[in-house]
Amino acid sequence: MDKEDKVVMKMKKLLTILLAASIVAGSAQVPGLTMQVQAAQVQTQESAGSATATYNGKTFNRASAAYQDGDVSYEGMPLYNGNAEDLDDYVNLLMDEIGVNGWISILAGKSPVGTYADENGESKTYNVPITVNRAADVGLDGETQWPNQLAQAQTWNTDLLKQAGSVYGDEMRSKYSTSAIGTTAVGGHTAQIDARMNPLSGRYDEGYGEDAFLIGEMADAWSGGMVGDESDVYMKSVPLTKHWTTYNSEFFRLQGGNNVSTRTFYEYYGKAAEKPFEDGNIAGYMSSYGNMNRVPTTSTFIHDFAQEISKNGLITGCDFMAEYGYIDEQYKMNASGFSNGYDKLYSSSLLDRTASMILAGHIQGGTTGIADADIAQTIKTAVENHVEGLTEDDVYKVARPTIVTMARSGALDERDENGQPRYYPYTDIQTDHSSKTSQETELQMAEESVVLLKNENQTLPLSSDSKAGVYGVMAETMQYGQYSSELDVNDEKYNTHVQGAGDNILEAVQSQVGSDNVSYSTGNRVVVYKTAGGYVTASEDENGAQLTVSNPEEGTSVKDQPKYLFEYADWGQDAFSLLSLANQKWINAGVKNNSLPGNTMGLYDATVSNNGSYSMKASSGMATAVSNMPTFMSKRAAGEDGSYYLKMGDKYNDTDFSTTWALSDKLGWYLQRTEDGKIELNGDAQPIQGPNLPFLLGGNLATGIAAFESAEDKTPYTFKEETIKEAGADSEELAADTDYAIVVIGQPYNGISGEGVDRKYLSLSEDQMDMVSTVAANYAKAGKKTIVIINTEYPVEAEALQNDENVSAIVFNAFGGQYDATALVNVLYGEAAPTGRLVSTWYKSKDALPAIDEYSVPNNAMALIGPDLVQGMTLDDIDDNVTVDMTETDMEQKHLTYMYADDEDVTYPFGYGLSYSSFDYSGMSAKANEDGSVDVSVTVKNTGKVDTSDVVEIYASNPDSSYGNAVPKKKLVGFEKVALKAGESANVDIHVDASALEVWDVNAGEYVVEGGTYQLYAAHSSDLNGKNVLNKKVKVTGSALSTADATEKLNVWSSSFTASDVKYVEYSKGNTAQAAADDSNEMFAVMAKKAGAYTALLNVDLDQAKQAVLTVASTEAENGIELRLDAPDGKLIGTATYGATEAVTNKRTADNGVDAGTYTELGYTTASADLSGASGVHNVYLVFKNANARVEGIQFVTSGVTIPDGLANEADENGNWNYYIDGKVATDATGLAPNAYGWWYVKNGKVDFTYTGLASNDQGWFMVVNGMVDFGYTGLVANEYGWWMVQNGSINFAYTGLAANEYGWWYVQNGSINFSYNGLASNENGWFMVQGGKVDFNYTGLVANEYGWWYVQNGSINFNYTGLAANEYGWWYVNGGKIDFGYTGRAANEYGWWNVVNGKVVF
Repeated sequence: MDKEDKVVMKMKKLLTILLAASIVAGSAQVPGLTMQVQAAQVQTQESAGSATATYNGKTFNRASAAYQDGDVSYEGMPLYNGNAEDLDDYVNLLMDEIGVNGWISILAGKSPVGTYADENGESKTYNVPITVNRAADVGLDGETQWPNQLAQAQTWNTDLLKQAGSVYGDEMRSKYSTSAIGTTAVGGHTAQIDARMNPLSGRYDEGYGEDAFLIGEMADAWSGGMVGDESDVYMKSVPLTKHWTTYNSEFFRLQGGNNVSTRTFYEYYGKAAEKPFEDGNIAGYMSSYGNMNRVPTTSTFIHDFAQEISKNGLITGCDFMAEYGYIDEQYKMNASGFSNGYDKLYSSSLLDRTASMILAGHIQGGTTGIADADIAQTIKTAVENHVEGLTEDDVYKVARPTIVTMARSGALDERDENGQPRYYPYTDIQTDHSSKTSQETELQMAEESVVLLKNENQTLPLSSDSKAGVYGVMAETMQYGQYSSELDVNDEKYNTHVQGAGDNILEAVQSQVGSDNVSYSTGNRVVVYKTAGGYVTASEDENGAQLTVSNPEEGTSVKDQPKYLFEYADWGQDAFSLLSLANQKWINAGVKNNSLPGNTMGLYDATVSNNGSYSMKASSGMATAVSNMPTFMSKRAAGEDGSYYLKMGDKYNDTDFSTTWALSDKLGWYLQRTEDGKIELNGDAQPIQGPNLPFLLGGNLATGIAAFESAEDKTPYTFKEETIKEAGADSEELAADTDYAIVVIGQPYNGISGEGVDRKYLSLSEDQMDMVSTVAANYAKAGKKTIVIINTEYPVEAEALQNDENVSAIVFNAFGGQYDATALVNVLYGEAAPTGRLVSTWYKSKDALPAIDEYSVPNNAMALIGPDLVQGMTLDDIDDNVTVDMTETDMEQKHLTYMYADDEDVTYPFGYGLSYSSFDYSGMSAKANEDGSVDVSVTVKNTGKVDTSDVVEIYASNPDSSYGNAVPKKKLVGFEKVALKAGESANVDIHVDASALEVWDVNAGEYVVEGGTYQLYAAHSSDLNGKNVLNKKVKVTGSALSTADATEKLNVWSSSFTASDVKYVEYSKGNTAQAAADDSNEMFAVMAKKAGAYTALLNVDLDQAKQAVLTVASTEAENGIELRLDAPDGKLIGTATYGATEAVTNKRTADNGVDAGTYTELGYTTASADLSGASGVHNVYLVFKNANARVEGIQFVTSGVTIPDGLANEADENGNWNYYIDGKVATDATGLAPNAYGWWYVKNGKVDFTYTGLASNDQGWFMVVNGMVDFGYTGLVANEYGWWMVQNGSINFAYTGLAANEYGWWYVQNGSINFSYNGLASNENGWFMVQGGKVDFNYTGLVANEYGWWYVQNGSINFNYTGLAANEYGWWYVNGGKIDFGYTGRAANEYGWWNVVNGKVVF
């Protein structure tokens, strides 16, 4: 410290002393200091009374009056002291002071209020901030535009991801001031942990690929960068993630869900989140859409699991539709997948919806559109009345992570003399997208994301001293994902240190070799359309006009006249666009008003015109996720002669676009030729379109189909497509003038795939493939080479490209952010070397993916077809081209991901990527450690001539696993990216953590490392049969998988280790709530999709087993489940048979007679199978003999015990429904008991079907009719204790009011008739005179209550009466039914006129 610094420090110290002195003297007025500064000093100096709070021996200062944001005061709030070891005590203190009402406020998304006693013992309150200011999700508008997550993962560089995450966190931190308490916490949804096992998933680019281990490493690195390294506790910015979890596709995404086995959840989805959750880098998440195994994801056990594995707890939140479908009819279309086939909505009350979410460990939150005026009150009511067993402890667990997050974000810190958080180390960050670090980091990430797939004879890198032929309309688009930030290419800050922000590939190539050395062709086909009466004709006016029909003049040809010619841009996925060569404008629906392009949306009429002035170049202005793509069209074959029906508007619907995607061949408007020779959309089309959207929204999408289908004459709809120039035909001429071809193919982001839209096909468009073939063949004839750039955000079918001997090189470019094209061209021309590796399996065709079936479609699937909500849709209603089951996640049985895929189905394996150099591996060693981890070492040498990096990938397999073939063939367990100069060697040490080797033990319900001899591989990809693959066997320390506890009932879903052709379904809504309360995962049953389907239990000890009792259900009349040993076709040891089960209705549980709703579902029964020939420990396969049979549980019983405890689900041989304990009828049991069909009155051990009346259990008193609780009953019922008010089947002890029965109307107080009550009482029909507890309809006279004296006529107050009335105290003036004691004057009755003083007649 120099002399000047010492002087400054001395002055600050003196200022502090002076401030303290002024406080003692009763004055805090120190010139030059704000009140906020004074507040910070006050808290530092005072140490007693209300200025401090102590918890568990730790003392924390309280905020003074100066701690506030506008009108929001935090005075009195305990302040965090920055010590990591004190964090828990601080949070516990705050949670205690805000109490249960504060916890509820957090769950309702409202600021909690804390309460404490000051030094005088007076009660004081304070507010607590809970808002994490979301600067943006994934990308910050106006800041650095990063590669999408797929591209990020393809770098395989965790150090780079952490650096980028740090830059992102800096930019986010810069957006909000830390000087204000309410804006200190800042964060966003980023580092997405969505695991992508199906390459057709529309949002594929928003995840880090298909491998759980890699996802966890990448998410942890990025979020770790956002959090920062300056503190063990504080976060620079708050990383949130989405979607937790099992969000696998867009197929009916708001309605449907995914079919998830136990091991798939724990070993795949759970492992993807484990590292960032355990490290505390990810602080919260948005839950996924739809349902998991037909239970809303917001009500499943997955949230308890997430909280359990997290370091600091996780804040939770719903996506914008995630919870709507629980109850609200307005949003039932978004929730039809929550139907169980009986109830169309998951919950029948807000109380139940609230309880089910909180019990599961998920925040409730206020949801826009839900009819609940005060969500906090709803939560409070649910807690106070223990709806579904909800307690204060459940609320506490869900609320606590919010306070932890606010403390870690610096928002709850003491403040220093500048008003900044005193201990928070990230207060002085100011940066933006112009920084050198951000630009160079983005460029490096984009370069390292490029994957070289093919490079015959070192075609790449290219020479900059050359002439390039560039082909493909994708070359002039600048694509990036939906969650990338907006990029304004007119902002020169993006080019401060790195040039080329926003350039497309064509522009980047031109910059590299010079515009004069680049020849460009879109490569599109040129077509004409002939219809009855002539050819479709475009206007040559630069502004375009409605298309018409005309014929060329005699002696001329359509081939030579631009007005007939259209470029056919084939995007794939049944979408294309047409560009008129008459004026270079795209075809779209005509503008009805002047709202385009200035406004966001514009209303169109049916006119089809060539006025689409869309530019696909980012340099035209603000780039968007869809990059100003032209309007998409589609077509259906009208015959075998090249005739088609042309359509627009079949891609999206503005109400549920993920539904209408699946129906796209059933919706839309057709192009038709009118009688006056014009082209327009049919069906009174009025589409809506935004200036940047490639699809038509809204309107009545059904009218076009209806009009088309009803038309007997399809001639006006028929257009014969004639090709004038083939795709890529320009290359025959251009090949002579250029040195090589760069062909850019791919698919635009939105409309083809994206949020709400899965892809139908793995293949690229037919025209693009034809273009590649033609261009490559023409260049090969000229002795020149062709390089193909695949420009997409997901894997595609590339087998034909790989096998095309005329294609010399293939590069995959997955949208690399603002320098996407610059980075790609740097790689193409050798300024950077390709080091990217695939993070996905590239299948040869979609035939390798699971096929769609009727079980893929949600129960009661819905869609808006025009104005009508159509319900009960089936597979027949789905687009015929949607052939892949997007809901299936059974990787083992369906051969999904590299872990289970068959090699013969794969073009490029996971982890694959070529280099401009070559690498040799040698000297591999593997050493097992006592904790189950393994240390691997391998020597890597760069044997080529290029300085570059290699990725050493470590895979493991366990051929001796007790799960047999149900474990992955190979699994990534470690990797390291190493940079080596040409000729350089390095020893690469990779620590394989034991967690990477774990499997889920279905019997123990925990992760374990199986002990045994593992095979470890060091490889360049997951192709372990490839070249230069090293392997070592190593004996790993671990344990054996557990034996099933055959003495207890096993939940089949949670106990199964493998299955085939099954659908997982909810067992019972009541059980789901109970399982959530118990933190249990036993929520599901297993249903067969066909005969021969099976599910298998691990290591069942059958030595003493004589019988198996299965809990089963079915809608089929005859059902059978076989029990077989060790294989689906193994030894048969027993068969359980049963018939159809009926639907049952049950009441949601709640105390105090509160109505929390009812639910109806398929009931379950028990079916027994006598076992023979079974002994020892075996895997037991449950093999279904028919579709739709369900099994939830199984109990193996020994001699003497054949029936589970409780009320039987079937009658005995005498027709009695018995209540069993230890296998015997419990003849001393009397009371209410449940079975699969409802609640029943049991007397002396069996259901008494003759009993009708009231009966009680620990939940209250219930109305029993013919032995069964009638939850639909409402009315008065008597027992030996009196008459009682029953509502929805149970006595409502909270009810006070009037109620009727066949004997009259009665006054009920606290649930029972009060026969001693005399006075007035009200209901919805008015106020009535009650005498002896009963309404006296014969009474007429004056009666008093707390509100005054009233005139009662025939038993009820007559509020229309004005006049005189008498009682024992005299005559009185009544006005509007009530004595008016303020009236003085005259009044008349049938006896004359009278003087009235103060309401009483004076005689």
